[in-house]
Amino acid sequence: MKNLFILALIPLLAGCGSEPVAEEKTNADTVKAQDAEKLLNDSLKQAEQGTRPALNSIEELCRAVFATVQSGDTAAYLNLLPSYPEIETMISKANLTGQEKELIITGYPENKKKEEVKAVERFVLTVKAGRDSGIAWKEAQYLEPRTSVQMTPAGFEQAVEIAVLFTYKSKIYELRLGDCIKTHSGWRVSSRIKYDGIPDELVK
Repeated sequence: MKNLFILALIPLLAGCGSEPVAEEKTNADTVKAQDAEKLLNDSLKQAEQGTRPALNSIEELCRAVFATVQSGDTAAYLNLLPSYPEIETMISKANLTGQEKELIITGYPENKKKEEVKAVERFVLTVKAGRDSGIAWKEAQYLEPRTSVQMTPAGFEQAVEIAVLFTYKSKIYELRLGDCIKTHSGWRVSSRIKYDGIPDELVK
């Protein structure tokens, strides 16, 4: 049986090998592990002091994510990941065996930390990639999300991939989110986020 991974419980609950958002290639600009660790610790402290938002729709989730990217607020993005109580409630109600539930909960502390580190690294890369392409995030304007929501075999709503469209200087660009799930207290993100430039259908 697989060593189930709490914040990547999305593929488990989906019961399908969903394709993750493509990862950024490692290069000189990639956030160093020690820097990500420090940023993570600082951001977690800030996130713990914040109120977790109730995001009841994909629209609300995407607006919240876009706001964190605009402000470059890593702590705010981490606050959009599922919390332990949210995951615990989901697992208790999930269509999973007792052994599977136990594996997820047991592996939670270590796997949650790994997911948070990935979230920090990818978030920083996302903000940087947009800035390097010439986007002044605070001047960009949110447009709309494009996705489809499905019900997983375990009984939870999931958006495998979301394109968050926004405009900047009359051009449309997009952010990509992967494996977002709806908990009992609202929609939550995973570590999978990236700046994806101009949507393929608009590239001429």
